[in-house]
Amino acid sequence: MAVSSVLAPNGKTYTFEHPDGASQEDLFRFVHQSSQVKPKAQATKPGVVENIARSIPAGAARTGYDVLGAIGTMALEGLGKYAKAGSDPEYAEKMDQAVRGAQEKVSEYTFDIGATANESFGVDQGRFSADVGGGLGQLPVMILTGGLASVPMSFAEVIKDAEQSLDVKYYDMTEDQKSKVAATGGAYAAFSLAADRIGLEYMGLTKLNKFFDGSETVKGSIVKDVLKGTLGEGLTETSQAVVGDQLARVYDDDREYNIDSVKGYLYEGAVGATVGGIASTGTSVIKNIGSETSGTKKSDLKKEVEDRPALEVPRTVQVEYKELDGQVRVFPLAVTKGQDPMATAEEALAGRYDPAFGLTVTDRAQPVGPEQELDLPDQAPDPTQEEVPVQPEAAVPTQEQAPVEQVLPEVVPQVVPATEQAPEARSFSLPQNLSSTAQPKYKQSGEIKFASDL
Repeated sequence: MAVSSVLAPNGKTYTFEHPDGASQEDLFRFVHQSSQVKPKAQATKPGVVENIARSIPAGAARTGYDVLGAIGTMALEGLGKYAKAGSDPEYAEKMDQAVRGAQEKVSEYTFDIGATANESFGVDQGRFSADVGGGLGQLPVMILTGGLASVPMSFAEVIKDAEQSLDVKYYDMTEDQKSKVAATGGAYAAFSLAADRIGLEYMGLTKLNKFFDGSETVKGSIVKDVLKGTLGEGLTETSQAVVGDQLARVYDDDREYNIDSVKGYLYEGAVGATVGGIASTGTSVIKNIGSETSGTKKSDLKKEVEDRPALEVPRTVQVEYKELDGQVRVFPLAVTKGQDPMATAEEALAGRYDPAFGLTVTDRAQPVGPEQELDLPDQAPDPTQEEVPVQPEAAVPTQEQAPVEQVLPEVVPQVVPATEQAPEARSFSLPQNLSSTAQPKYKQSGEIKFASDL
């Protein structure tokens, strides 16, 4: 085998072995093929469903980083202001530099990492499906915090918008700029907290236990719940976009109001409506599935009474407790199937009883279950026949012991002589004007007699 070295067009020298007698043309063809950079296979874009599926964890991760970043940034800002209050200028300058350095680190490990969440999960950014998935990814954080996560999320949104509008990082802003951003964030957070809680209620996400107890099953259908969630979340996101854009003019004097702003509002509303529709559909379906084994549902009302589920009657227990003023009381408490009587009593009397005395729960109910049967007579008793219990003393005498006849003494009536003379019968008449004024009116028809001095 022969060895040759050839300089390729890309500036690299290739040394390789080749069969003896290979032509120069074959050598150059080999070098040309080796020096060509093979183009990478173009990645196919994910579909709508796949893009949403990837965006959900990306949105949850980005929300978590934003929440941590906003809390850390604003906490350091407040701590720095407190530390600099009333201090000499030299100490205040050092404290300001320390706070800015700490805020830069917080931004680096929260906001900057969260911004790469879509890329990390392979989300095709800039698509409607990506924004819908990101909105769905925020819901777990909102549910777990009862909507309170809306406050740091709003601050994070304002901080990032201010950095983009002013083209400067928050930690490098002037004190005046930081004050305006903080004021805008506070106002926007207050509005968003109220709006997001309303949105969660419309989507049925305020109380998770309602999904499974079926308490709302007879109050509406799935279609009604979906429409409510879609419209509610759509209006919520639209209003937040409008308010946020208007408040941004506090720190951005050059922000313009044009048709693009309106398009942005409508786009945010469309994303919110889609998120609300998907979320409310899921919660409504889960709620109805969870209610299959509970109580009477709307569909059961169309059935015959004997075909409906049995009505569960709660049992009653007695709870003895001592009030905070020292008085001991006993009250009945209804306990449904599956409830712990003691836990139910403690919840009902929370803060109203003396813990040292404690609670005494007495279960006096005797429910009749499938394994218990009542011993009922075959025939109904005759109401005309009264069964008189026989006392031992009144037993029927036997032949050996005849009843003893008792003779009662004769009672002789006695006449008690009158000691006083009976009053003489008298009479009187009503006044003439009484018949015209009395209510109701009457008229005397004869003499009125009485036989008493009274």
